[in-house]
Amino acid sequence: MIWQGFLLGLSTGVFCLGYCAPVLVPYVLAEARPQLGVNLRLVGQFLLGRLAAYALSGLVAGYLGVRVGGSLPRWVIALSLMGLSLLLVLYALAQSLPRPGLCRFVKGHSARMSPVLGFLTGINPCPPFLLATAYVFEGADPLGGVLLFVAFFVGTSLYMLPLAFVGLLSRYEQIREVARLTAIIVGVVFLLIGIDYLLS
Repeated sequence: MIWQGFLLGLSTGVFCLGYCAPVLVPYVLAEARPQLGVNLRLVGQFLLGRLAAYALSGLVAGYLGVRVGGSLPRWVIALSLMGLSLLLVLYALAQSLPRPGLCRFVKGHSARMSPVLGFLTGINPCPPFLLATAYVFEGADPLGGVLLFVAFFVGTSLYMLPLAFVGLLSRYEQIREVARLTAIIVGVVFLLIGIDYLLS
């Protein structure tokens, strides 16, 4: 199970990067953080959030695969997408509108958002996630599901770590402005996807 999960993550990590980068890159670039160490910490926290989500997903998928068969309820996916949307939009607005109380609160806690964004991104089904879930359903118990998803996380994370270097561009105000606007657009897209999941 461990090698299956790792190789699956390694072979599909580009897809994971395509799914997570629209969330992580605007977050890393929206504030002036030109230090590599700071950006590595943020990416690491994001990845820890994903790890928690993957371990939980593996546990649930293993349990459901053994007991009843099935998948993550659509309302859970919808709420996580909508929560991710809300966090991204609030974060982007907090960088541009520092005066209102909510914006001050979000800006003051922005460093703590990284693992939350990682967790919410991690429990949303991208194609590699669904493939890993199918592997677990086919024959893993809850512990096997956790191990497969943790190994899957390790394989996909190798593609995410270089995103810390993108944060070096945050020294330029124009890049930060584009990142904030991108975060709002991505947030709206995730909101619409979440509403679609909720209604369908």
